[in-house]
Amino acid sequence: MSVLAVVSQMIVLAFGVVLGFVARKIGIMTDAFDGSLTRLVLDVTLPCMILSSILCATAAPERSIVLEILGLSFVVYGLVIIVAIIVPLLIRAPKSERGAYSFMITFSNVGFMGFPVLEVVFGSEAVLYGAIFNITFHIFVFTVGVLFVSGDQRPLQEKLLGSLNRLASPAVITSGLVMCLALIGVHDVPIIGEASKAMGNMTTPAAMLLIGSSLAKYAPREMVSNWRAFLVSAIRLLVVPALLLVVCRPFVPHSIVLGVMVVIMAMPVATNGLMLSLRYEGNLKVMTQGIFISTIASIVTIPLVAMLVSLM
Repeated sequence: MSVLAVVSQMIVLAFGVVLGFVARKIGIMTDAFDGSLTRLVLDVTLPCMILSSILCATAAPERSIVLEILGLSFVVYGLVIIVAIIVPLLIRAPKSERGAYSFMITFSNVGFMGFPVLEVVFGSEAVLYGAIFNITFHIFVFTVGVLFVSGDQRPLQEKLLGSLNRLASPAVITSGLVMCLALIGVHDVPIIGEASKAMGNMTTPAAMLLIGSSLAKYAPREMVSNWRAFLVSAIRLLVVPALLLVVCRPFVPHSIVLGVMVVIMAMPVATNGLMLSLRYEGNLKVMTQGIFISTIASIVTIPLVAMLVSLM
């Protein structure tokens, strides 16, 4: 594992953020454009990225490993969600900000940053494992995640029902399809796989542009003026992966599965939070602060976590 390769990957992704920032400042990206691009990413290119993870895989993972990863992923997200609900209360976050902090702790930037880093650290096999682990991410992010960030003031029961309805979103449906294909051993489907990969490759650049565009809406001082965003970012980048490494190590028989799980959860705040905040009227400022701070800090923290995992 090359630390320099990991850092280089982080810098490449940061370049897209800079371009998005400039594009907003010169008027190419606007609120209307960002809204349309968000919908395109969530409903079109992201499902293609998810689908390509299995259709472009050169080998199908063993069914036992698929089930192991799926089971672990539900346990991991269940534990992290509990932590994410408690932390905003402990730091006495304003009620209007609690959902954003909960989202920031729970959901990491797997698809947009995690997959490239996994390939650098563990090789191409880890990308497929990450995609299987990510199935649960998409189920939770479009249900619990939306519940966290939504500015909807309806009663909790109605909001929960609305979240369940979002299980019919393209990303969740595609995640379920990928799970089924992995379980029955379908992989390496040339034409459809390459087509979905070509469309899915648009996801990461578009997400980085959206981050940069959102950053351009605020003064630089506003991005670093929230101490809670710094604390929550530290929890997301260091505390969560360290906790999982300690708790799960005795129960995970495959070291590469443990490594993939920990590195995935060491990613910065998921850019889905930004796009979901735009769509569902969430606290966009706090979410942008968390994404900005955690993404910059991850240039240092991700190589540290990757080195720690490689020594286990």
